[in-house]
Amino acid sequence: LRLYYLALAARPGYALAYYNIGNVYANQGRMAEAEMNFRRALESWPDYADARVNLANTIAERGDTADAILQYQRALRSSAAQPKAHNNLANALMRQGKTAEAIEQYRRAIAIKPDFAEACNNLANAFAETGRLDEAVVLYRRAIEIQPDFPAAAGNLKRALDRQAQLNRDGAR
Repeated sequence: LRLYYLALAARPGYALAYYNIGNVYANQGRMAEAEMNFRRALESWPDYADARVNLANTIAERGDTADAILQYQRALRSSAAQPKAHNNLANALMRQGKTAEAIEQYRRAIAIKPDFAEACNNLANAFAETGRLDEAVVLYRRAIEIQPDFPAAAGNLKRALDRQAQLNRDGAR
């Protein structure tokens, strides 16, 4: 932190220094300080998409989903090729019950980064939630193929397969 503050002393308003300070605080769990520094970075460089995404992440963590969505959208207007921003926006949309919009954002994340296991798992969750189990199973398997040590995806796959089997048994009666 000391070096970043020295950089700010030499160059007041240096967005990258504020951004890095924000990251340090976020990694330490000091989210209010992280948010303040991401906001300062954005005062100097309003289109700094990475700072905007990290600001949105801190806002989402404190539970302000609506503001987080706005910040993710602003970040994506500055730089649309950010798979994590699309994924995180989709997560926030899911929290608001906007599943169709979330599905579109997950798809965009995967289109940008086809090996994004977390987005595959999240899209599969959205499909499973809406009863599209066949699509969910395909995506859970893809997530595990990309990242074999992904226990959440493996657990989700098992639950989806169990649910499919139960539906098949119920349908056979």
